Amino acid sequence: MRQFISILIFAVVITPAIAHAKRGPKPKVDPVDYQGIRYAASGEGKREYVQASDVKTGKALWDVTVFRNFINPLMEEDVQWVFIKEMFIDNGSLIVVAEDERAYCVDLQTHVVKKLRHIPKNPQPNKTLEPTGLALSVPLSRALPFYLGWLSFSRWAALTRAPQ
Repeated sequence: MRQFISILIFAVVITPAIAHAKRGPKPKVDPVDYQGIRYAASGEGKREYVQASDVKTGKALWDVTVFRNFINPLMEEDVQWVFIKEMFIDNGSLIVVAEDERAYCVDLQTHVVKKLRHIPKNPQPNKTLEPTGLALSVPLSRALPFYLGWLSFSRWAALTRAPQ
């Protein structure tokens, strides 16, 4: 019995460390075509950049770093990654929106990046819902009591239903 209790305590203590979710997939960002140039988002989560290429030839013209993420070495690396989630043209500039709702403006002539205080309204919003790549994590030690409470409520509801 003592061995069972020891294993149970160990499982409860270790479960929150295991239950933390990894981040979801990188969001799919469609390239933007504007005046014969295709702008595509690229990056690995630490450094996100925009690549410009000629639409007809596919030849790379230039790329510019939009933002970098500081990675805390004491935390899991993949949950700290931030990717570009949306790009669109607004008044001749490329607007880039990150997963954490930071917005940047890329001047298409000078390739200068400026951080914006707010996100401009996208003139052609994406109608499809794409996953954001962010995963919520709930330790099992917190989720289990809720689940057990719901389970007992659903059983009670099933037992008290009037027969039809």
